[in-house]
Amino acid sequence: MLDSFYLEIKYLHISLVTLSILLFSFRSLLTLRHYPWKQKWPKLIFTPHIVDTFLLLSGASLALITHTPIYKGWLGTKLLFLLAYILFGTVSLKYAKTPLQQGLSAIAALSCVAIMIKIALSKTFF
Repeated sequence: MLDSFYLEIKYLHISLVTLSILLFSFRSLLTLRHYPWKQKWPKLIFTPHIVDTFLLLSGASLALITHTPIYKGWLGTKLLFLLAYILFGTVSLKYAKTPLQQGLSAIAALSCVAIMIKIALSKTFF
């Protein structure tokens, strides 16, 4: 049933990846500038969770449609970098105490995203 929607789900997934990266980058910049975005724009707190939930669902749908098992090398590697992205992003936005820590963890998170995109395009580890 989902097979007939492959292209639509793929483009949705790509759009959600782009939106997720933009939201994270925007929140990271605001955090680095000590802008009180959590108080001024509280929707920026939960909106990324909604986007990322649909991103994960679209990715799982694509894996089901293409019959790509999670344990297959490239997809499992991509999921490990997803976990690293979540960890570094959380450190950057919540736990980092200094601008240097915030900046370095944001760069690490975005580096994980770049690696995930490379893996997704090449379907290889590296």
